[in-house]
Amino acid sequence: LSKIIPAGEEVFSLEGKELLKIDAEFILTKPVEIVNPTNLILLPYLPNGEIWKVTAKGGSGVYTWSVANPAIASVEGSAVVKSLKVGKTKLQLQDHRNKQNFASIDVEVATVNQLKWLEDHLELKGENVTGRGESSMISLIALDRAGRKFTNCTSLDTTFDIKGEGNLVDL
Repeated sequence: LSKIIPAGEEVFSLEGKELLKIDAEFILTKPVEIVNPTNLILLPYLPNGEIWKVTAKGGSGVYTWSVANPAIASVEGSAVVKSLKVGKTKLQLQDHRNKQNFASIDVEVATVNQLKWLEDHLELKGENVTGRGESSMISLIALDRAGRKFTNCTSLDTTFDIKGEGNLVDL
């Protein structure tokens, strides 16, 4: 992640001409980055919160995590973000050994507005619909008011019971 360049070492040269020579030892470090599939962490507002773990790369490898508005979300330990209240904030990453090396990502906590069936997971096999107490997996995704899929929504209780002609009843 970091490279120590000793004093007196030639760093850059072109066609044998020295362009830059180091007079004192310094550490060359890559910029820190927050590793996440998108540039937004969208978590649902749930009574006990929802969590999402991100990772970091670059810098010295020793990081300090924080959130701009701790009333909206918290960050625990090594980058476990937890939703607390509806709103927007930023998750901030800082290289512990170089305070000028930092990054951030938007975090939004929103209410669950809709559950949507994943169309390729709707069919139930005949042996699972016998009425003898077997259960089948049906995949749902949760969406916010704007129709966006949450980054993680695994803590949302989506337990249903099928009664009569296939009507879903919340348990």
